[in-house]
Amino acid sequence: DLTGRLNRDARHHLHLVPGPGSVFRYRVELQEGTIVFPDTAARTHPELAQLELLAVKIAQGPCHKVAGSS
Repeated sequence: DLTGRLNRDARHHLHLVPGPGSVFRYRVELQEGTIVFPDTAARTHPELAQLELLAVKIAQGPCHKVAGSS
């Protein structure tokens, strides 16, 4: 499942550097450790693609406004 794969990545302190064409970088802190990856990592890591989609959905949800923005 997604949680198990992400926890495995976190235990191994997965840190993928951005390559050509990368626009966004993600940093996710879990109890098992931290995962750092660029948006281009989703091509080779399906679990990161799912995590990226979750981040986008959260950003577009009711909490999408940053404090002080209109």
